[in-house]
Amino acid sequence: MKRLGPATTSYIAYLLLLVAFVLLGVFVAALAHGSAMAPLAGVALLTVLGVSIAGFRAGSSKLARASAAAEVTHKVSFWAEPLRTDQVDRYQLRYRGAPGEPAQPASMPRAVGDHGAASARHELADAA
Repeated sequence: MKRLGPATTSYIAYLLLLVAFVLLGVFVAALAHGSAMAPLAGVALLTVLGVSIAGFRAGSSKLARASAAAEVTHKVSFWAEPLRTDQVDRYQLRYRGAPGEPAQPASMPRAVGDHGAASARHELADAA
C-alpha cells in the first residue's frame, strides 16, 4: 500500500474540515428544529473536526520529516511536496540569476521573419 505524502494528507484534512462545516450547519439546524438528531449531528461534528485536526498535524509532521530528509533550506508550504536543493538552485539560476546580477530570460526561438520589438517600434513610428 502506498503511503500518503504530506500534501495528500493536508488535502484530506482540508476536505474533512469542509465536511465539519457542513455538519455544523446540520447541527445548528437540528437544534433550531428541536430534532432528536441534534446529539448525533453534534457527535459527528466533533468526530470529523477531531480527525481533520489530526490530519493537519500528521501532514505537518510528515512535511517536517520530509524537509529534514531532503535538507531543504527554503520555506515550504504544507500543500506541496518539498523541493530538492538542486531543483531550487536550478530555478534560482534560471529565473533569478546570481545575487547582484539581473536575471537572463530563457531564449525562445523566433518565428521566421520576426525581427523583435525594434521592428515593431519602427512600424509604429512609420504608421504615425
